[in-house]
Amino acid sequence: MRALVSSIEAEFHRYQALAEAAMAQLSEAQLAEPGPGGNNSVVIVAWHVGGNLASRFTDFLTTDGEKPWRKRDEEFLARTPARAELLAHWQRGWTTLFATLAELDDETLTRQITIRGRSLIRAITWGKSSIWPSAGGVTRGST
Repeated sequence: MRALVSSIEAEFHRYQALAEAAMAQLSEAQLAEPGPGGNNSVVIVAWHVGGNLASRFTDFLTTDGEKPWRKRDEEFLARTPARAELLAHWQRGWTTLFATLAELDDETLTRQITIRGRSLIRAITWGKSSIWPSAGGVTRGST
């Protein structure tokens, strides 16, 4: 079971690296520009991914993903943070995710817990599949 989580973790690392490489190619002004067709800017997408990961993977084994401190709707407001602030917010989410995944061992992975009606493994794989459209959007300029 741990091998499965390690495989999923490797994919998360790949998503993160692809998005960060794309962000590195953009100026701060470009990061905040609306995406093609008026879609969300890279800033909005990255801010949302950071908030999503931090919320969903904090206390992952015991609480639902939407934490009371998360202000999800505010993640989609236009903003122009400095690159360092944006990357700190983004990184906080990824750090939370990877710390949570690192704590999972075979015994934990066989526990029957339910997160949004999903088993532990389903919750992890669902988290992976829900992040790529957003992280992938950063590589395309927006979602």
